[in-house]
Amino acid sequence: MQCGGGEPLELHLLGTQIVGRPTMGKARSAGAGGHDRISELPDAILGHILSLMPAKAATQTTILSRRWRDLWQYIWRFSTTLDFTAEFAARQTPDEFVRNVNRYLELHRGRKIQRFLVSFDRDPRFFPDVENWVEFAVARDVEELRLEFSSKGQNTHKPYIPVDLEKWVSGFRVPHQVFDCMPLRVLGLGNCRISPPPDISGLCSLRSLSLTRVDVTSDVLQSILSKCGLLERLFLRHCLHFESIKLTSPRIKLKQLVVVDCWALSDLEISASSLQSFHFYGDVWKYGSFSGVTNLADVFICSINWKRWQGLHNYIYLLSDVPHVEVLTVCTTTLRAVAELSTIYGEDLPLPLHHLRELQLLMEEMSMHHLSKICGFFVFFATPLLERLFIRLPLNRNDSFPTKATIERPQDVHLNQLRVIKMYNFNGARSEMELVRLLLEMAPVLESLVLVAPPKASGGGDGTIGDGWHDCLRRRKLEDAMDMRILQKQVLALPRVS
Repeated sequence: MQCGGGEPLELHLLGTQIVGRPTMGKARSAGAGGHDRISELPDAILGHILSLMPAKAATQTTILSRRWRDLWQYIWRFSTTLDFTAEFAARQTPDEFVRNVNRYLELHRGRKIQRFLVSFDRDPRFFPDVENWVEFAVARDVEELRLEFSSKGQNTHKPYIPVDLEKWVSGFRVPHQVFDCMPLRVLGLGNCRISPPPDISGLCSLRSLSLTRVDVTSDVLQSILSKCGLLERLFLRHCLHFESIKLTSPRIKLKQLVVVDCWALSDLEISASSLQSFHFYGDVWKYGSFSGVTNLADVFICSINWKRWQGLHNYIYLLSDVPHVEVLTVCTTTLRAVAELSTIYGEDLPLPLHHLRELQLLMEEMSMHHLSKICGFFVFFATPLLERLFIRLPLNRNDSFPTKATIERPQDVHLNQLRVIKMYNFNGARSEMELVRLLLEMAPVLESLVLVAPPKASGGGDGTIGDGWHDCLRRRKLEDAMDMRILQKQVLALPRVS
């Protein structure tokens, strides 16, 4: 396929990569029968070596020989990183976990802790122990503190509905000493409650704050943020009770803001020239504004629960507040809302996104209706510098696109700088082929079109192993190759702007 300037278009159709099992060769023993010189090193050197290893791996060295039996204690005596998370907790009951943590903290003789990490079951029986752990870390000027409470069967990454908050949030309240810790630079809290003292004296060194499923009100959150003059990264995930976020101080240094599934949020006011990245996942707020965000280059907006949208969520107004964005990610809901609200703007369209160089579209559905919304986006927003377009198509869909239906190319849309298009989960459905056709007509200097097939389940399907399993893989590779050749011919046959 030739482009308008005579240069060939680079077309890639990527199927599912199948990796066979590696051949197991005979293992060769290194240094078999050799002299163990490492064990002859002084305790201090061996202890330092162990202190550089993960705690679990270092503790396992006790089985090597009597020489190593007590050396593991060096890990805890002067270690500046105490990591009691998933790897440490593996195959331990809550009672064993608490007993071991208490034991290791008793062994610690250092005056300084840089990182203190705990991931633990939310059993109220052990809350006093956790409070002692936190006080222990704060007393040693901890710089990074992370507390994550969970329960069996809880998926911390799964979206939830508001009534679930009381179910998931533990009753553990973060000790006041945390909010008075002057050296603290990174604070991460999960599934707990915070009620800081009225007069917070610490957090002046905090650079990163992460709250996940934390019971916090707007006033408490604002009180904390007002004390974090050096804060650069703020992550708020699945927090329900706060309704507003206001970051308007002229001295604010915030660079990254992430808000995920905070259902009660309805007012977001940001005025920060330092802000570089804003990621929002959830129901877009009703009222909000960005001002002075001249360095905001990365914006991610993915909205869920479309039924809650009642015309008050103005995506166009939001995007018009961030004209300097260079990388923009939006979803199907955003495209639909933009189309609905575009009639309000009339003569003011298209709105400028003159710095946009990369656009990512997350399509939850794909049909002729959604295809028109993709075209509509380029009508409503001017993107003269757009170079890269990435589209994630839905995995499961019913292509209701009529066989002979077509959508007219927007006449005033010219993607004159677009050089790379990449689509994921592409299977050659009618709506997808029509989308490729439209983009080819709008992009005269396109250099690379990459179409990635959806992943396929591995295995032979008959439960056999050996020659039958390999034969099945070979047959599927052949079928995939045939499908890709057919699809390649269809794509290359599409017309292109000249």
